[in-house]
Amino acid sequence: MTQTLKLITVISVIILFWFGSAIAQNKSVRFEQLTTADGLSQSTVNDILQDSRGFLWFATEDGLNRYDGYEFKVYRNNPNDSFSISGNQITTILEDKNNSIWVGTRGGGLNHFDREKEQFTRFTHDIDNKKSISNNYVTDLYEDEFGVILVATQSGLNILNPNTNTFSVFTEMDKNSALQNARITTITNDSKNFIWIGTVENGLFRFNRETGEIRNYVVQNSSISDNWIVTLYEDKLGALWVGTQSGGLNKFDAANDQFTNYSSVKKNISSISNNWVLSMYEDSRGTFWIGTLNGLNILNRETGEFISFIDLNLPTNLSNNSVTSLYEDRSGVFWVGTRNGALNKFTRSSSVSFTIHQNTPSIKNTISDDNIWAISEDNDKNIWVGTQGGGLNKLDKRTNQFTTYKHDLENPESLSNDFINVLFYDSKENLWIGTIDGLNKYEKESGKFIRYKNDKSEINSLSGNIITAIFEDSGGIIWIGTLNNGLNTLDPDTDEIYRFEHDARDPNSINHNSIWSIFEDNNGFVWIGTHGFGINRYDKASGVFRTFKHQSDNENSITNNYINVITQDSKGYLWFGTINGLNKFDPSTEQFTRYTTNEGLPNNVIYGILEDYRGHIWLSTNNGIADFNPETGNARVYDRGDGLPSNEYRFGAFHKSNDGTLYFGGINGMVVFKPDSIRNNPYVPPVVITDFQIFNQEVPISGINSPLKKSITETEEIELTWKEEVFSFEFAGLHFAAPEENQYKYIMEGFDQNWQNVGNRRFVSYTNLTAGNTYTFRVKASNKDGLWNEEGTSVKLTIKPPPWKTWWAYGIYSIYTAGMLMGFINYQIGRERKKKEKIQKQNEELEALVKNRTLMLESEKEKSDSLLYNMLPREVADEIKEKGAVTPRRYEEVTVLFSDFENFTSTAATMSAKKLVSEINEIFEAFDNIMDKYNLEKIKTIGDAYMAASGLPVEFEHHAMAAVKAASEMQHFIKNRNKEAAIKWKMRIGIHTGSLIAGIVGKKKFTYDIWGSTVILASRMEELGETNKINISATTCDKVKDQIECNYRGKVAVEGQGDIDMYFIDEEAISSIIDQDL
Repeated sequence: MTQTLKLITVISVIILFWFGSAIAQNKSVRFEQLTTADGLSQSTVNDILQDSRGFLWFATEDGLNRYDGYEFKVYRNNPNDSFSISGNQITTILEDKNNSIWVGTRGGGLNHFDREKEQFTRFTHDIDNKKSISNNYVTDLYEDEFGVILVATQSGLNILNPNTNTFSVFTEMDKNSALQNARITTITNDSKNFIWIGTVENGLFRFNRETGEIRNYVVQNSSISDNWIVTLYEDKLGALWVGTQSGGLNKFDAANDQFTNYSSVKKNISSISNNWVLSMYEDSRGTFWIGTLNGLNILNRETGEFISFIDLNLPTNLSNNSVTSLYEDRSGVFWVGTRNGALNKFTRSSSVSFTIHQNTPSIKNTISDDNIWAISEDNDKNIWVGTQGGGLNKLDKRTNQFTTYKHDLENPESLSNDFINVLFYDSKENLWIGTIDGLNKYEKESGKFIRYKNDKSEINSLSGNIITAIFEDSGGIIWIGTLNNGLNTLDPDTDEIYRFEHDARDPNSINHNSIWSIFEDNNGFVWIGTHGFGINRYDKASGVFRTFKHQSDNENSITNNYINVITQDSKGYLWFGTINGLNKFDPSTEQFTRYTTNEGLPNNVIYGILEDYRGHIWLSTNNGIADFNPETGNARVYDRGDGLPSNEYRFGAFHKSNDGTLYFGGINGMVVFKPDSIRNNPYVPPVVITDFQIFNQEVPISGINSPLKKSITETEEIELTWKEEVFSFEFAGLHFAAPEENQYKYIMEGFDQNWQNVGNRRFVSYTNLTAGNTYTFRVKASNKDGLWNEEGTSVKLTIKPPPWKTWWAYGIYSIYTAGMLMGFINYQIGRERKKKEKIQKQNEELEALVKNRTLMLESEKEKSDSLLYNMLPREVADEIKEKGAVTPRRYEEVTVLFSDFENFTSTAATMSAKKLVSEINEIFEAFDNIMDKYNLEKIKTIGDAYMAASGLPVEFEHHAMAAVKAASEMQHFIKNRNKEAAIKWKMRIGIHTGSLIAGIVGKKKFTYDIWGSTVILASRMEELGETNKINISATTCDKVKDQIECNYRGKVAVEGQGDIDMYFIDEEAISSIIDQDL
């Protein structure tokens, strides 16, 4: 459930204390509300209790609520469940010395809550049972020092024996007719062991246990103010206080047996706010709170005067005036239950250390506006506060009152504008005020404001009117920064102004005119922060500005170029607040150290920086005020949960007094405090596991096959099956000051190696724990101030293995395995004899088989090699066999041969497929034999084209002549074949010599191929040749012309090559040498 606390900001109430004279003081009290929108079952809260585990319990008119700081668990009556609570109108709650919870209802009797089963045992009136409770309307519960529980009902007082769960009455009371028939409203047992009993219209009774005496105090015979007693309370000093229905508050004086009455008096604001007293409580600080039908009150028991908190129909007050219950939990949070107004929560752990100044229109002399942008202090210890629209304020710390100074159109000696950006009090006791319309100097003696503004016709006037920064250097010169018009210096003795403005032509000038902060360090350097352009350091001696900017590739540069604030600490380090983090500058190394939210800051926008007496750095941000320890790097953050009026602060609104008091201004007023007065909350939060789920479903208690035998909060050990592999825990640290800021760590021992620090996340899921193992889940929690409960809480977790991995399963496996092993051994012994007999025969057979297999393998290898050699050149095939791949190679001189049949396509169309393939196969087989004869490498056939190369993969000198001879023999073969064959083929052959590249291509059906212009030109030689002739290039002719005659054809145009010289081989010449050796 999402927590939707309505954070009600600050109640400013006038509290009058008379110490000789009436002095008005502002006191800030901040209430938060929890309503039905947050999960509370109903908005009337009759009683409040924190139990021994740390849970808070709230009695409402529609159910009992248990609260862990995040969620309400509501217990209501279920007519179909006899173990549910007996009624929904809860009147009172008690936890006894045995840590048992007792719950009284209106009409449903008394209930005992079983924490482990989360079930209720009911005690109701039975007319036939004298030992049953006397009435089902239970109004109050009290446990005395003997462990006896007193139960007040509308029909008398009952004594509950927790051991027997039976009820009885005091004999003396039973004999007292007035008490016997009284409708009892409230009871208590005082420190003198008197039992006090309040009734409806029958007054107050006192029962002396030792003597049995019963004394009845009524209006008629005593000084008590009313006979209708609503509530009783004994304070820490032993005084008994009696709240009545219409007679106000009474204090019993035991010495004189008299009552002192405190009643509401009209127009007396120091009297109690209403005479119907509903609740009383004395908190741990001794503050005595009284809740009435019309307002909450604090009683000063020394003076008898009251401070009243009354709903004024403002969102900053209590949710309702009718205060029905009061309680302070162990973390110091004060709870106020109301009628129809739900719960109010007042966290005082740190808020008492903060003084808040806010504008309150109904009160005179408060600050004029809550949007504060500037703070300073004069020599008379007056605090000056600049606001945005509310003018200038002076706080007189002696009277705690403000005087306001505003712009007056009719008065030229008034403040020039009510929007103030910056204040500075100089060494000559001048207060300088920077506004959005000029600079002002306030003269203390005359009360006048002297204005300084930009005059476009005067070079010695201010450069701009929107003043953003003021600082006095060690020489008494006032430095003034403007929004977009540069930097100015002003000599207060002569009023002479000098300007520093950015000059793009001068690299030593200030780098930008948007000035937001100015500071002079211990070495006399003046530091100027700009908005968007980094830092300028001005050397007054040389008049040179040096720039420091953010560098994305340098982690020792400043985090951002928007500089809000600059200061120097007691150790000489400079601190720069930017809109993206805090930076510490070391003057000796000129390097920056960065601090951001990653290092624990609440926010990266830094508005103000102040150093306290410990050397800690206080930061105002957009998310609270941080106490930053430079030594450890830790930051304690204070926010609205600690009583601050807002989490958002303002640029320039910070100041430190000589006495160490710190001032910060924001969007909702000014915060004042001394760091040494702040006390962090010392309460260590109990840690509880609040939920356990399997497969994202809540696990019932004692359900069918449920692993939870009692409430998860009370569970110490859980046993899961191997199937329940996805489960989760939810946990809570029961510290209610700021539960959303409680921190958590957890570990699953046996699985996690280290503690998991998860911040404020309070659940964990597991999906992959190994079955068959035992684990321990532990969780720790801390409060907002970082105080850890190191013991935490834990639950042991056993995950049962699947049946086949249990100990008995492994036992069966062992027995079965042993039996199998014995049988196997016996079987092996028997087999061993036969095996020995067969070994010799098997060896012989194996030798024969191996020999046969070897021969088969050799045969297969020969077939494989033959196939490979048939596909590839032998040298290439050998390289593949050896290396698994072939390295492509360039050949500088190879002769390429192409052949092709004329009119092949038309001729083939007249033939059957079988006949065509037979024809081509016969011719190409003959060509293959010719290639082998002349050592040419057949490259491939493409249809009717035949391609071969001479001089690769093994190079030889007469490659060209070999190609020509092969071509001639190919033509002779075709001519001789045509003499007898039915199909008369005519063939062209082209030859060219040149360089090329050869290699293997493809993964499947790979081939040996060649590439290059030589291949292309050889193809063109064939295309441009004539049938029955051999057409060669000039390059080839040069290689063979000494052996055969080449007939010059002339130049022939070749596509892409230009005109090429071509030759025909002389057939007769080639025939004469065809059989000669190369």
